[in-house]
Amino acid sequence: HDFVNYISPEKGFDKADAIICSMNLTDKNVNYFNYNKLKQCKKKPVFINVARGELSFAYDLKKALDEELISALALDVFNEEGNLADFLRSGKKIDSQEIRAIKNLRSRTNVILTPHNSFNTQESVQRKSEQTVQQIQYFLANQEFYWKVPQE
Repeated sequence: HDFVNYISPEKGFDKADAIICSMNLTDKNVNYFNYNKLKQCKKKPVFINVARGELSFAYDLKKALDEELISALALDVFNEEGNLADFLRSGKKIDSQEIRAIKNLRSRTNVILTPHNSFNTQESVQRKSEQTVQQIQYFLANQEFYWKVPQE
């Protein structure tokens, strides 16, 4: 975007009061926000991940909190979500570094853990329904989709 002043991640880590992870997941950025990256932070930012749990492993985030590299943490996505769901629903013992870290994080006052379902509000469900109808009507009239899927 022309109106955005982009800087390198390294400069961003130096200046950030908050880091909000909302990027897509690729094979190249798994655990992008790892302990070593967070060690670059100078201002003890709040770290928020609303994208994918695989972008920031809980054990790295716990270590960053323990060492006060970040001041607070908010997650609504988790690495190993399947194991986490099994643990939360059944109490089944799961020997995983990730699950142990999440269990520790959930009792901290500077951590918020929520389910990833912000897409499920009344407003967003209404908007998705309206857009679905728009897309179908456009397709029936034009034999192509209004919002096309980008080709890589």
